[in-house]
Amino acid sequence: MSELSALEDYFNNTVKPTVEEFNLDKSNLRRARVAAIVVFHICDYAKKLRFKPYIEVMEGKEGALGKILGGRIGFMHELIRLSANATKHYQLDNKKGYIQKAEQIKNNDSPGLFCAPFGDGVFDEANHVFIEIQSNPNIEIKDLNNKTISISIALNEVTKWWEDAIYHTASEYEPHEDSATSKREPK
Repeated sequence: MSELSALEDYFNNTVKPTVEEFNLDKSNLRRARVAAIVVFHICDYAKKLRFKPYIEVMEGKEGALGKILGGRIGFMHELIRLSANATKHYQLDNKKGYIQKAEQIKNNDSPGLFCAPFGDGVFDEANHVFIEIQSNPNIEIKDLNNKTISISIALNEVTKWWEDAIYHTASEYEPHEDSATSKREPK
């Protein structure tokens, strides 16, 4: 199996179906956590296989992909990385990170319309898994609502970034010099 086909295999047969399964039930905490782990670990494939768009972004730089990319997509990558690691390890050592504990990934688990007292029920679509952000990012994130963000937003955006990278559209971009706070610019 070629390097690209191994990466495509992981993406098409593991990442995409796992994220799609979560998107069918956005209130399912287990599926959200599993999706974060699966999406984050595509970096391991890209690194080991020396996937060109990944290597070009990471070359000569230290740190996580999200921190190097910067901007909104970097923030989303960082949320997925921290969600995956918090899920696996419960508590993270990074005191300045957006996520420090697994319990910051939660669902609102409100009762459905027909299971709750009048005025307390919600449509099932209102239930979702969200991330409670520990510290504010240094960039404007329109989906960040009172220090929470739906994990589905981060999962879908990072999955789309990898899909673009695998099928060569993300390789047209590289991070700005000041990648911690800037948006990615076309070459």
